[in-house]
Amino acid sequence: MKTLQTEQVKGPILVVLPKFIGDAINAIPAMKLLHTLYPNNKLVLLASAAVCELLTRAEFTNLDFVCVDSFGKSRVSIKLINELRKRKLSLAFLFRGSLGDALLCKLAGIRTLIGYAQNGRSPLLSYALRLNPNHHYINRYCRLINEPHNNPFAYFTHPTLRTDSYTRPDNSQNRKVICVYMGSANKGTRYYPSQSAHTALSQIARQTECEFLLIGAEHEKADNAQLCHALKSSNIEVTDLSGKTNMTELVDTIAQSNLMISIDSGPMHIACAVNVNCIALVGIGTSPWSSVEPLTKRCIPLFANPLMLDDSKKLASISPDKLAKLAINLLKTQIDKDTEREYSQ
Repeated sequence: MKTLQTEQVKGPILVVLPKFIGDAINAIPAMKLLHTLYPNNKLVLLASAAVCELLTRAEFTNLDFVCVDSFGKSRVSIKLINELRKRKLSLAFLFRGSLGDALLCKLAGIRTLIGYAQNGRSPLLSYALRLNPNHHYINRYCRLINEPHNNPFAYFTHPTLRTDSYTRPDNSQNRKVICVYMGSANKGTRYYPSQSAHTALSQIARQTECEFLLIGAEHEKADNAQLCHALKSSNIEVTDLSGKTNMTELVDTIAQSNLMISIDSGPMHIACAVNVNCIALVGIGTSPWSSVEPLTKRCIPLFANPLMLDDSKKLASISPDKLAKLAINLLKTQIDKDTEREYSQ
């Protein structure tokens, strides 16, 4: 593989980002490597509107955003091709495996494309890397930056997001703020049932002076409303924020909490990126847990029973008692915010 010469890249650089919030957060370390290699080149991020808004909180500058409403065939449009052409892009890094992304970049006149050899798109790529499915997603994205440049980096950093205009709660005070994201029926096997969530949160409230903030998207209002009503009926202080926050407000809301309780989803990754302890309820996800887990001590996973055959009931096997006990202990003994997993170097 011919080494990319940074001094020969004069114009902006396109980064085609993943669709999902968690994957986009896992792409941040790779973008930091890219920014280190090209500190004077503008990075143009092609992503959904939600991901674009989220990454306004990335801790590096000189970014430009091209927001798209959907992924797939509709993404290759004359309007989008012209939008990219006018930016005179020097090269593109494809963090998705889509053939359509590679075709879009070629039609936009980008000569140098870097991505994984997937979905028959290798002939369109200047650097077609072989995907190792055993790698963590962060490693996969960082390889796309590191290997074409002859491996100048030995390590990557944890994903981080900047937060604005907030005061982190004083952990010496009795009252705790706990963000909760249990998903909804649309999450399928990742949904933690409302009845189990109510049991766990009620136990936490009985032993801890706290307030719960239920977070979720607009389409998750019904499930959260049911949980919110059950908690209020038990005289537990709770606020339902479903559909009431944009992405940057969600980041700040989670950053202000003492603890996050979440299924394997975007809010879990946001919590870890803003240095908040997160209990992750892990069952059958869209990807193996070992390839997406936050690489930080901030994430404390609770695993479903691996012996169960019915995936739809697997997450419900996580005991509410066990969840409550872990949450109470974490709130009593906060992990130091600067403590991270140690790696031998």
